[in-house]
This record gives sequence, C-alpha cells and structure tokens, in this order.
Amino acid sequence: MPPAGIAAILIFVMMAPRFPGSGLVIALGLATMMVLDFLAMFFADRFVKLPGLLLLLQVCGSALIFIQLALSIEVLLAAFRSIGANS
Repeated sequence: MPPAGIAAILIFVMMAPRFPGSGLVIALGLATMMVLDFLAMFFADRFVKLPGLLLLLQVCGSALIFIQLALSIEVLLAAFRSIGANS
C-alpha cells in the first residue's frame, strides 16, 4: 500500500470516534481492498494476456495523470487564495 493510502487510513481512523459504527466500515473497506489487491497480484499474469487490456490500462493511467495534475493545481490555487495571495 502506498504512503498516501496509509495516510488516508490513519485520517479515517482518527475521525472514527466522531462517527459511530465507522470503525467497522473502515475495517471492512480495508479488508476488501487488501483482498482485491491480492487477487489482482495473484492473477496478474492472466490479466496481462487479455487482448487490448494493456492499451486500455495505459490510456486510463494517462487520464489519471492529467486528473491528478489538475487536482494538484487546484489545491495550490486554493492554498494561495487562503493565504491572501490573489492573482
């Protein structure tokens, strides 16, 4: 799990006392994510052999890069606005 995922889990766990029953939801979500990660790694050799899947994954990866870039720019602009650095 990447560091951002671990940080997200820590944030959710820290917020859990404010929301009754959220601890169970966090645990189930984490368990589901770990099982899906295991299944994806276990059957990766079979997934890669599917025709056209590699191209689809590359296109989705490129789209994700642009979305993350746009989000980071939005976060930076919001941070500048919050400290009063208007353009």
